[in-house]
Amino acid sequence: MGERKLKRAPGIIPAVDVPLGKAVLLLNELKELKDEITAAKLGYKVSDDVGKLVAKTVLRDHAGIDLPFILDYQKACTDVPHVIENQVRDWASYDMFDAIIGDPLGAGSHREKKGALEAFVETCYECNVIPIVVIEKTSPGATRYSSLEKCEELARDARDLGVNYVVAPATRPERIEVYKRIGDFEVISPGVGPQKTGNVIEDAKNAVRHGADHLVIGRGIFNAANPKEMTKKIYEALLEAYG
Repeated sequence: MGERKLKRAPGIIPAVDVPLGKAVLLLNELKELKDEITAAKLGYKVSDDVGKLVAKTVLRDHAGIDLPFILDYQKACTDVPHVIENQVRDWASYDMFDAIIGDPLGAGSHREKKGALEAFVETCYECNVIPIVVIEKTSPGATRYSSLEKCEELARDARDLGVNYVVAPATRPERIEVYKRIGDFEVISPGVGPQKTGNVIEDAKNAVRHGADHLVIGRGIFNAANPKEMTKKIYEALLEAYG
């Protein structure tokens, strides 16, 4: 099996953080948008009620969408290294997810001992899964316990481990520029729309102008009267800003 990658930037990553049945319906609405969508981000609700094997079968057979799937277990891989390794191996064993979003804050490296970040990244690569590292969250209080300096240190360490994809907030788009200077990352940015100004298209354009490559959008798409047309409009705005 070759190295897995997300589709080429720029693109939209629909945030599908709903139970399986609704997830299938939402993904079906977007199944024709092969250029606009990079991947589908699946939250824990998609599989927790029915189990991963059932979710895998239903999504692949009935969602009608041929895209990479990203697992976002809100917020996974924060524990000590051996627990993180077990989490990644467990999820990868179902061959359901192409990438996993991890928030590896539980234990930093110490001398010769592996830390949470190393455990997450190395186990993802061992399992042929793309590691996506959360560098800075979207919420207003995100840096109260994780200073900006520590976020930047995390970005440098992720870069040195060969990480290609990181998460940085569209709610503070100027921070995206910081991480793009630190590493040759493709930046995945959540927080477009309801968490920022409420104007999904303008927030998306602003994030891309500051360096975002892929935008995670949930409510801004699925609460629209026509999710498919809204996704197209956002993508057209992204192309203009990205170029």
